[in-house]
Amino acid sequence: MRTILKLAIATVVFGVLTAVSPAFAGQTYFVIKSGEGGKVEFPVTDDVVAKATAVEFKSKLPDQDEDMHTVKGPLLRDLLKAAGVSGKSVVAKAADGYEAEIPMSDLTSYDVIIAVTVDGKPITEDENGPSRILYPVEDNPNDDVGARAVFQLKELTVK
Repeated sequence: MRTILKLAIATVVFGVLTAVSPAFAGQTYFVIKSGEGGKVEFPVTDDVVAKATAVEFKSKLPDQDEDMHTVKGPLLRDLLKAAGVSGKSVVAKAADGYEAEIPMSDLTSYDVIIAVTVDGKPITEDENGPSRILYPVEDNPNDDVGARAVFQLKELTVK
């Protein structure tokens, strides 16, 4: 009888915690901001990432090493569509305050992704994660994309 009571209490507590705590809802990678002054926020969580089209390609991670790595993540254009936003550009901001402006034309011309895995493993904070913007560099000879490859992505603001 005691075991059943303990199990019932644990089930109720877990149910309450998962209903009110975002920590149980999955990881939030970053926030998409839009509207006047970026007042409208759309959190990009595990669920949002899972529903978006995932793309995989080989890329260098210059902040890590000069090797080619297999990176995978949702298309940035799909995440903006899920957030219901559009504009002329997106300003990507990193956790350290670094910012880069990405023209919307890049998102239609290239499969720009928000990488969440490298070589099949989730990107950790120690590896400048949990998410980062990456271009398929072999499809884009423009050197400016390196400056737009923001790591430790914190927020995207649509302009």
